[in-house]
Amino acid sequence: MTVEHDALTYPLTAPARNARSRPFWSVVIPTYEPSSQDLEAAVQSVLEQGVGTEQMQVAIVDDASRGFDPKAFVRSLGAKGRIEVSRGERRVGIGENWNRAVACSIGEWVHVLHQDDRVLPGFYRRLSEGIRGAPEVGAACTGALMVDERRGKERWRGPLPARRGVLQDWVENVVVELRIVATAMVVKRTVYEELGGFDPSYRYALDWDMWKRIFMHCPVWYEPEPLIWHREHEWSATRALLHDAENMREIERSIEHSVTSLSERVDLDVHERARRSYARFAVDTALKLLRYESDPVGALRQLGAARRLTGFRFVLRSLWRAVAGRGHDPHPEPGAP
Repeated sequence: MTVEHDALTYPLTAPARNARSRPFWSVVIPTYEPSSQDLEAAVQSVLEQGVGTEQMQVAIVDDASRGFDPKAFVRSLGAKGRIEVSRGERRVGIGENWNRAVACSIGEWVHVLHQDDRVLPGFYRRLSEGIRGAPEVGAACTGALMVDERRGKERWRGPLPARRGVLQDWVENVVVELRIVATAMVVKRTVYEELGGFDPSYRYALDWDMWKRIFMHCPVWYEPEPLIWHREHEWSATRALLHDAENMREIERSIEHSVTSLSERVDLDVHERARRSYARFAVDTALKLLRYESDPVGALRQLGAARRLTGFRFVLRSLWRAVAGRGHDPHPEPGAP
């Protein structure tokens, strides 16, 4: 069964199998040519949370990697019987593999964990407490510790205000500017069943599109403590999209779609603010491409995308502020394979 979205279709997740003996959590890890070291750290961070097998399913869902054997990897960890493995026969890309991962889940709540991110101690316990105390929520998220691999720096990142509870200002923190790291989100499986899967026509804005749909659909619990370790690095599958500004074309398309889908929930001013926010993001990206990757063509493409969103004068002002050290803090990177 499928649902329609902008003349595209994507799978509607079927109800979980074995519904009578479902665990509370399903942790699904989509992979494609992962670093064994990074993936091992991700898996171990889950297993060390102290959640028993009766309460947690753990599954690796591989997108037909050529240089990675998920079954051999699980055997090397001595985790056979604790970790399920699913491997596609052909590569389908990030969005479809995320959908495959969700489809493999049997738990009441689903956590899509990236192959080179980690959960920090207490992630599932703290979210379980919040979820059980607010049965009306259909998703939950935490703050995140962002790690810049190039510079070896860590920084905290999370939505505001920094207080625990149902997130009230989701328009500012999700629609105007995404301040939620993808792997910090957990979603009730029935919400995926009702809304359908990730839209595979997106690669860069894949998670942003889904989170907007979820926040429109149901309340979301927020735990401000940074309980996800998220790596920002140049080998992400989405980094290549920066050089030809495909990331900005997806962002612009997602904003325009929101104008229609959110028209009854928010003012049009919200969309104008989103355009300004992501125009500043494009300016920041242009400067990074110049500074770190010596890519003037990619930088010009990012600036061109910023101009399409807001106009020439706004881009000039944003450039001046960024060069003067008063630039816009970039948004969390969207998904990895």
